[in-house]
Amino acid sequence: MNRPATRASIIFTAALLATVTALPVAAAGKITIPPTATIDPNAGVNPKVRDECVPDARVTELLKEQLKAAGYDVEVAKQASGGKSLQLTILNVTGVGGGAWSGPKSMTLSGKLVQDGKVIGSFNGRRTSGGGAFGAYKGTCSIIGRCAKALAKDITVWLENPTMDARLGEM
Repeated sequence: MNRPATRASIIFTAALLATVTALPVAAAGKITIPPTATIDPNAGVNPKVRDECVPDARVTELLKEQLKAAGYDVEVAKQASGGKSLQLTILNVTGVGGGAWSGPKSMTLSGKLVQDGKVIGSFNGRRTSGGGAFGAYKGTCSIIGRCAKALAKDITVWLENPTMDARLGEM
């Protein structure tokens, strides 16, 4: 038998929901990331793509967004002031102009999680994209940005339980 909700139960439920939704997201801790990822000197990055798409800055920008959304206190600095820091190296960016018409684009990264000078985790990750829905109408930088965003999500999940020599994304 269903009973109609009483005024008291409605008020109690509303107060409970207000309390729960007002609670802050649990902080995931402080982490320092570099302003840009390092591009490995042997990385296969087309100079035009490097200059126009700036994947080294784009990947850290997207990582910062993902980490903040996950509750991290993110500091962007070349040198960590203590605590945990992430070092990122771009190993490869596959892509030429022409957007999706010139084939899929990809990005490969390696990273190290350092705490107080000691490496406590490391990874290699790779993501590939053809541009997704309406990919034929997207430019090369937009598609490489999709790869960088997917890697940023992968790294954020990995940081919940970092391990040595992890393989992220399509690795």
